[in-house]
Amino acid sequence: RDSTKINPHFGGGWVNRNSNSTRLHSPFDDSTMVTIMKGWHQGGHMMSTLPDSIFSQMFEVYPENMPNYKGQNIFAGYEIDMFNPYNNNMMWQNGRSGGHMDFGNNLKVQLHFTDAQLNAYNMNKNNIQVKLWDDQTISWKSITASVDKQTNVVSFSTLTVNSFIALTSSTVTAVETMQNIPAEF
Repeated sequence: RDSTKINPHFGGGWVNRNSNSTRLHSPFDDSTMVTIMKGWHQGGHMMSTLPDSIFSQMFEVYPENMPNYKGQNIFAGYEIDMFNPYNNNMMWQNGRSGGHMDFGNNLKVQLHFTDAQLNAYNMNKNNIQVKLWDDQTISWKSITASVDKQTNVVSFSTLTVNSFIALTSSTVTAVETMQNIPAEF
């Protein structure tokens, strides 16, 4: 069954070769999305083997369920899946794509986080980073991203989409949480 008939973003969505752009939302947060731009099918490695359409999904994942999460200070995790029309996940880590896919045009990624997520993991809003899981080296790689601290949105563009994306930060120390109170004399 095609779960896109239940809700436009519940089960992901189809991206056709000639579509202008397609937005894929997390089922839990409409502000967390990947926009696949027109021209995705052109160029890049393995593009000759891409089908004319792909079914793509984006999910939020508990930080503890991310690969090799210990010591990474992950407070938000995301999984992206890409399927061909025959229901084969084209990004499986043990498959020929190695947990990532290259596209012919940039994908725009927008990740929304909440202050509650930061507080639950005792993370510092001033040091947020984006990390992508590299299945080939079995490690996390930091990338450059824009962080809007007012709207709690992290955004970046990329030609390569990885199966797992993590938002990380440094932990808040007791010194950082203390208020500046003048000493009494």
